[in-house]
Amino acid sequence: MEQPQVKCLDAAASWQLIDQGIPVIDVRSAAEFAAGHLQGATNVPLDSLSQWAQQQADKQQALLLYCGAGIRAQKGCDLLCEQGFMAVSNAGALKDLLSHRG
Repeated sequence: MEQPQVKCLDAAASWQLIDQGIPVIDVRSAAEFAAGHLQGATNVPLDSLSQWAQQQADKQQALLLYCGAGIRAQKGCDLLCEQGFMAVSNAGALKDLLSHRG
């Protein structure tokens, strides 16, 4: 059986996936999300991610996670892989994504 593996992407690779329509998950707090986020991103705070994951039927769906610095996104990616998600990528820090896209 294939093992899920987290991909850590740079901003350019992340934007390629975003432009292709991959679902984007912001794992920061609701307050951080309200202060600014990527257009089209869904806010699922890290402490709610496990519950959110259990409600998702399609574990083959690719997902892209980001946060404030990349650490919470990595924890979220690891959690999703543990729950059987097969194509999870860490886009890292919001500021890096925004500065790359300008």
